[in-house]
Amino acid sequence: MDKQLIHSLPIPLTEKPLLRSFLEQNRALYAYGLGNLELLESEVVSYNGVFVDNQLDGVALLWRGEVTPVLVLCANETAAHALLTDEAMPHQVHVMTPANLQPALETHFSTLEVDRLWRMAVTAPEFERAAPRAGLRRLTVSDLDAVNALYRAEHIIMSAQRLTEGVFYGFEDKNQQLIAIAGTHAVAPSVNIGIVGSVYTTPEARGQGLATLTTGAVTEELFRLGIDLVALNVLQTNTPAIRAYQKLGYRIHAPIIKGIAYKEQ
Repeated sequence: MDKQLIHSLPIPLTEKPLLRSFLEQNRALYAYGLGNLELLESEVVSYNGVFVDNQLDGVALLWRGEVTPVLVLCANETAAHALLTDEAMPHQVHVMTPANLQPALETHFSTLEVDRLWRMAVTAPEFERAAPRAGLRRLTVSDLDAVNALYRAEHIIMSAQRLTEGVFYGFEDKNQQLIAIAGTHAVAPSVNIGIVGSVYTTPEARGQGLATLTTGAVTEELFRLGIDLVALNVLQTNTPAIRAYQKLGYRIHAPIIKGIAYKEQ
């Protein structure tokens, strides 16, 4: 019998041990699912699951911290189809899923516009520390205006809460102008996962190793906090960034797609 035919209907999941057990089957691939478990009881995050023979077989995470919800699928293709039949699924989502789930998304959304990325990951034993340099420092909420000025070119708006609760390092030039930054999307010591993101260097400062420096500082701090796996996403075409991360010990784990999906109303 086709496995797709025996999936349960999607149901809300609130049992953290059940979710963690499933997601830890592939910690690097499902890092975003694990990294948001600490928000399980908040209004920002919800998890739905589908079962086969009473065994959890796929999970859909919806993160509602933005106007358009973010959908993260942690599933095989048949489970993804079952999850996407959920009548409560928003008509428009930002998606971030394993690349092999693109056919399922195309079946359930009329329009899908995505970029192709690599999921990269590093463990503490694999990590190669970057040599420290003057100008590198950890950023705090007092740096919020400077951070948002730097991110303006990327159309990113940083909140004081994210800057305070995350781990962010920046590099300042000799005029104390912030010219490079790296930070986190998730810091989850309870599940030993950290996710690096929002890495940016001004165009005129590129080629100086600042992405390696700032990302390395963030990664090192995450390991100091007791986290044992750090993941990030990078465009498959961004060869300089991939090399920068590889210098730190990051390795390509899996292809990912990320973009926008919506259904015709």
